[in-house]
Amino acid sequence: GDITWTHQPEQRGTGHAGRLALPNVPDQARVLVLYGDVPLVRPQTLRRVLEHEEPLAALVAQLDTPWGYGRVVRDGIGRIRAIVEEKDASAEQRAITCINSGILAADARRLRVWLANLGTDNAQQELYLTDVFAQAAEEGTPAAAEMCASPQEVFGANDPWQLAGLERMHQRS
Repeated sequence: GDITWTHQPEQRGTGHAGRLALPNVPDQARVLVLYGDVPLVRPQTLRRVLEHEEPLAALVAQLDTPWGYGRVVRDGIGRIRAIVEEKDASAEQRAITCINSGILAADARRLRVWLANLGTDNAQQELYLTDVFAQAAEEGTPAAAEMCASPQEVFGANDPWQLAGLERMHQRS
């Protein structure tokens, strides 16, 4: 009874999806953004992301081969300065092995402002949800990075083969 579905008729990016969903969320809420294709993420991991006091936090992971993932650019004390999608990353940024899982928590009021300021100046001409991290850093409130204890928790299933692999991981755990 307390679920509201939002339809995204035109696929203009993750930031666009957030813009469409956020009008149904009260300003004082803490928003948790999840991907539908990450079946191994554990509830206790999500709680750690939600419990950060910063207005914005992301679940990140270390991967030896981060191909395909957005890279997390952090400052000297580990806070997130930006998340750069692989298609938009420089060679130096692609060498970063800390990746974005796509899972984030944010204060609804702040997220609403950041989403309103998104642009499409990127390789895919889409509204990237990840661009809110650079906005937060520019405001002087860099996001918290919650390191995932097990990178397998954030592996996605984009085809039946990947789904079968995740099922095998789940069965072994």
